[in-house]
Amino acid sequence: MNAPRPMPRFKNCFVCGNENPQGLKLKFTYEGDKVNADFSLNSLYRGYADRIHGGIVAAVIDEAMCWAAIVKFKRLYCTLELNIRYYLPILSDKYYTVEAISTKGKSKLALCEGKIFDKTGTIFVSASGKYLVVPEEQEMIKYLYREEGEKRSSFSLEQL
Repeated sequence: MNAPRPMPRFKNCFVCGNENPQGLKLKFTYEGDKVNADFSLNSLYRGYADRIHGGIVAAVIDEAMCWAAIVKFKRLYCTLELNIRYYLPILSDKYYTVEAISTKGKSKLALCEGKIFDKTGTIFVSASGKYLVVPEEQEMIKYLYREEGEKRSSFSLEQL
């Protein structure tokens, strides 16, 4: 099997962008059709006590599933529908993995599934979603980039 490859980024994206000062700065990778990121969120993103706000958790799993659709079908997508099941709270300063795959696609629609789990394999969150091709995808593609060490390079969806 191939080693995981880094995903491109949109620099100001709340979840994956590394130039958004309030952002999560997750680094997604992919291997085959599977997209994942290891992450830990600090207390800035808590809803109460030591629990990360459910909306922030939703953004993380949504982002992973959207990238899974992009990897599989080589098109840019946006969320049409998101269904989430929270089994256990995501706690601040703990380590988790988000993983997603696109299960089906046709024309301009992709169906995806995702989960967030810890190092023991315990599932904390699962989700499914429907993703629609972004109408202005050709315009948006120019904002993608991939980090290569200290430098950036432009990116094409065919490189996935």
